[in-house]
Amino acid sequence: MNKVLKMGNRLAVAALRKNLKCSDEKGLLHDTTERNRLEKQYMIDLMSKTLHLANEQVKDRIVYVGNPRKSISDILEQSQPNPIPITSSRSTLTVTLDNHSYVFEETGFYWFQIVFLGIKHLTLLSPEDNINFLLEYDKFVTSAEDIVERECINYLKHKKSSQILTEAANAILKDILATEQNVFFRIDAQKNGYFRCRVMELAEWMPGKTIRTDLEHLREDFIGALKDVRNRREFGIVQ
Repeated sequence: MNKVLKMGNRLAVAALRKNLKCSDEKGLLHDTTERNRLEKQYMIDLMSKTLHLANEQVKDRIVYVGNPRKSISDILEQSQPNPIPITSSRSTLTVTLDNHSYVFEETGFYWFQIVFLGIKHLTLLSPEDNINFLLEYDKFVTSAEDIVERECINYLKHKKSSQILTEAANAILKDILATEQNVFFRIDAQKNGYFRCRVMELAEWMPGKTIRTDLEHLREDFIGALKDVRNRREFGIVQ
């Protein structure tokens, strides 16, 4: 399960990076309430994406248990040196771990939904695997705040690098942009001095052209990309 959790984390971090950009565009990146929301969303995405991966692995070999809720209760009571607090109701089982509480909610057909932070997550895992997942997940999310902070710092560094490259690119392409007033570009910094440059035309239905280049070759590559965009527009080629 640890391997699947790491895979789920990569997907959750990718979603977090998109959310950071959206927050920044709204001017909320340094807002405490927004940071808390981002942390909560990261934890939700981590559970959702990890369980999706885990469910895909077991969906063709599910072993049905007569009373899975009781099985989970029995395992928790018997296998832990210090019994984990659980609260049972007619259709739910609440498990309280070191950092969070998780609710197993019975469904009409599948094993359970795990309710966490107000969101329901379908799980097809066995009682034992559900417990192992929650124990690992509960430990992992102690680093959620640090992960959000780290990704925020990386996002701001990347944004600054892209801004610097954009200013340099504007200087290099100044004469072209002066005569091609309907043309614009976006730059996304990469490693080793390279960047992605998206060349587009205003008010055109063509999607534009992305090139990977550096400042030394930008002018030549930009002219080629712009020519390609216009050739595709002329002949109605979308891709």
